[in-house]
Order: sequence, then C-alpha cells, then structure tokens
Amino acid sequence: MRVRTVIDMLGCLSYIATDESLLDRDVIVRMAEISMRDAESVLSLARFGGRSTWRERSRGEGILLVHVPVIDVESLEDLRNPPMGVIFAGSKKPYDEFLAAFRRLPEQCALLSLRRNKLHEAFLHSYDVQQFANKAYPIIGNPIIITNSDHRLLANAGEIPEDREDVIEVVECGYLSDSVNAGLEADGIIRDVRLRRHAVLTVSPRFGARWAHSIVYVHHMEMGRFDVLESDKPITPLDLELIDYAGTLVGVMIERLGVAGDRVGAGSSVLRDLINGNFVNEGTMRSQLALTQLPLNETYAMVAVIGQRGAGPDYYTRAGRLVANAVRSCLWTVEGNVLAVLVPLGRSTVAGYDDYNRTSKTLLLNRRLRAVLNNNDMYAYVSEPFVALGMVAGRFSQCIELLDAVGEERTVRIRLYWEERFTVMACNAKTFEQIDSMVDKRAVAMLVYDRTHGTQYFDTAIMSVGHPGSPAEAAEALNVHRNTYFYRVNKVRELFFIDLKDGDDRLALAFSARMLEVLGDRFYLDANDYADQ
Repeated sequence: MRVRTVIDMLGCLSYIATDESLLDRDVIVRMAEISMRDAESVLSLARFGGRSTWRERSRGEGILLVHVPVIDVESLEDLRNPPMGVIFAGSKKPYDEFLAAFRRLPEQCALLSLRRNKLHEAFLHSYDVQQFANKAYPIIGNPIIITNSDHRLLANAGEIPEDREDVIEVVECGYLSDSVNAGLEADGIIRDVRLRRHAVLTVSPRFGARWAHSIVYVHHMEMGRFDVLESDKPITPLDLELIDYAGTLVGVMIERLGVAGDRVGAGSSVLRDLINGNFVNEGTMRSQLALTQLPLNETYAMVAVIGQRGAGPDYYTRAGRLVANAVRSCLWTVEGNVLAVLVPLGRSTVAGYDDYNRTSKTLLLNRRLRAVLNNNDMYAYVSEPFVALGMVAGRFSQCIELLDAVGEERTVRIRLYWEERFTVMACNAKTFEQIDSMVDKRAVAMLVYDRTHGTQYFDTAIMSVGHPGSPAEAAEALNVHRNTYFYRVNKVRELFFIDLKDGDDRLALAFSARMLEVLGDRFYLDANDYADQ
C-alpha cells in the first residue's frame, strides 16, 4: 500500500513531508514499537508531542507517520521542516481513534494486495486492452473507459447508466468527443491529474458524477487515460491505488500493441482509423482530426515510406518521428511494415488543377525530407492528391500499389503515382487475358518483328511520340540521320499500320509501350503467336 493511500484512508486533513516522493512508496504497515533496524518499506505511527522517538529519525529507518492533532488545518504550517523520513499528518481525530484506524490498515492492505494480484493475473491472460478491461471490471467494481492519447476509445467495460449520454456517445463513436474533452480541460480536471501524476477522484460539475481519472504513462510519456465512473459502488482510496496499478498494466499493453497514437509528430491512431475505415460517421472523423491539429479543408497526399527490408514497428516508429520533423503538420502511423503519412498541401489558389505541382513542391523540394530518405536509405511512394478525407484509405492503397509496381527499382527516392500510372495498371493486370485486352497488338507485332529481324522500328515509334513535332530531336535521341528516321516512320505505317501523325495511334502506342516495358519478357513468352507472322 502506498503512503498516499494510507493518508487518505486515515482521513487526514493535510500532511507535510520534506520529500514528496515518500508518498508514492509502497510500504508495510507496522504496529510494533519503533526500531532503529526498521526497513525502508515499513511505515510506523507515532504521536506528536509524545516520546521524542520521531525527532531522532534519520534516513534508512523506514517511514514514520506522526499524528498531529489540529483544530484548524492551517496550524500544520507551523511544522515546516519534518526530519527525513517523517511525515506530519494533520487530523481532527484524537490519537486513540487515529491509532485504531491505523491498526485496521494491515487487513485492508492484504485485501488490496489480493486485488492487485487478480489484476496482474488478468493482465497475463489478456491478449488486448479490451480483454483486459473485461477482466478488470469486476475487480475494480465500476465501469471502465480506456482511451489513448488521440482520445481514441481502446476499451470499455461495465454498464453505463442510461442518463449518462456523454459517456454513451463516447462508447458508440469510439472516441472521446471534442466537447467532453474540452469540458475536462476547462474544469482543470485533467491538468490536476497531470500535475499529481496519480489517480484523482473528481466530481463533474456538469453531471454531478464522480470519476477516477488516471493518466497512462509509458517511459514517462503520456500515452492515454484510464477512467473509472463511480456507478456500482463508491470509489475509495484503495480503489484509486488499484486504478493506478491497472493504468500501469494498460501502459505495458499499449506499448506492446502499438496503439498509443500521440497526435501530430507521433504515431496517430486517428490516421490508422482513417486507413482502416473505422469511423462511424464524418462528424466524428472531423472532430478527432481537429484534435490532431491537422489543417482541415485542404488538399492532401498519402505517402508510404519503406526502409530496411524486414524492419518492424519500432524501426518505423523512429522513422515516423524523423519524417514528422521534416514535413509540417503531418500525421503518421505504422501500418504493417510501412510508415503511412498524411501530408497537408495547402489550398489551391488558381482556377486550374495545380495539385500535382503543389505535391511535387511540398515533397520533392523538401530538403529535410530528402535528407531523411537519403541518410536512412528509405523510399517514399506518393498517392494522387485529394481533398475529401474519406478518401484516405483508397489513396493509401494507391501508395501500396505503386510500391508493388516499382518497389524493386530502388533508384528514385520519391515516386509519384501520377507519373507511374501506367506502370501500376500493368502491374495490376494479373492474367494474360487482362494484359492482352489493354495492349495494342500492332505494337506487339512491331516488337516481335524487331526481335526477329534485328530492326528498331519500335524504338523509332516511341521516340516519335516522345518528341512530337521534332524529328531532329527524335533522330538525335536514336543516334541516326534524319533521313533514316523518316524512312523508319514510313515503314512503321507500311508494315504495322500505325500512323505516327494520328493522335489515337500515338496514344495507343504510348500506352502499350508502357505496359510492355513493365511486363518485359514474361509477356513476350506469352505472345509467341506473333513470332511467325
């Protein structure tokens, strides 16, 4: 049992301790006479003004709780500097009554220890936060709400009273609503819990309900909240200590399961829910995004970042922090073995479609981002820009499709979907029939002819498309004389019925060339029917 719990259980009006950390120490309540050989984990009781034993205390002799009778709580201010290891506890109870309450503590301490052990067993036999909440509810004895630092509901257990519409809304929407959280912040409740760093029992001014609020910390970082609604039974100081312990166990699970989420500059579970389509409605989605400080009503792009092969979530969590430092106001989360990043691009100020240009400037010209990618051997795959945030899941799928299509070609650090559109389409074609339906057979015949006869008609046709209206540039790119170039263009029309001056023929050739470029020899092997023509 913690010293803080002992003080609350004894109904002390106030206390004074030179070292505040004493209050968080787990102790054994000792009833025997004080001994100089007491261990630090022992808590003993003494009477103020009686024998001078408490005045002789020094470090290493356990903790001594000194009963100080007060009529006015402020009279304790006269005792400003207790000796090391001594806590003055002010109480209106006479010493004999205070001592009787102190003697009941070992039994209550044993009960608390039993409940702690049950919580630990529940933790050991739970595979996620929800299952732990279900097991913890009968031990704690009141409804439980567990959220992460993005205000996302990780778990709830116990029956919520029907008149608590605010709590029911949280359970149904899956998020702590903006209004509820703003109310807690405005009332100073959460600030008080953060300052004290232990569970605090509060009364909601709006609903009159009593709550026990506890912050979940992982490695001294705030990762969520463990809240208990006083509904089934009164919450006692023993319950507050038990709630703190349950929050510690939840912190371990949050770290292990990667559901912390931490808003801007850290892994955002809001973005994870966008990718997985977990929001029940657009209102909830937008209210939670507002909490992340992501700019709303702008253009966005999804980015998938990959690095070392076989790297796990810890690697991508570190990568996410680096990327967030390079890209303003982005959200990121680790999705599988990929770092997913939602990048705001600002608003368009022109009549035309400049989103491609703005995406390129935001990412390709970002020196810090390029340095992060170069220095850590990472690659970014960028989706089409979009405005509606409900499109996040589809745009993330675009990133993955682009990664699958060009991922093995690790030469360009940042790939843009719209520049690789045909490559992705070719990669998505899974059967020969699908490929065959998209490729112009004249282009295939030209390729097979070149391979059989050693000619370069296909390359000539592609250069003609790549240098429209510039025969000289096309010839130079082919490293041939202009007359040779014109001869080949005429032969393309004569042999393969492709007119390089016709827009439709040029489009069919360009599209087919990109498909064939991606498919390579695999397609040629399937196209042997053309070899004998």
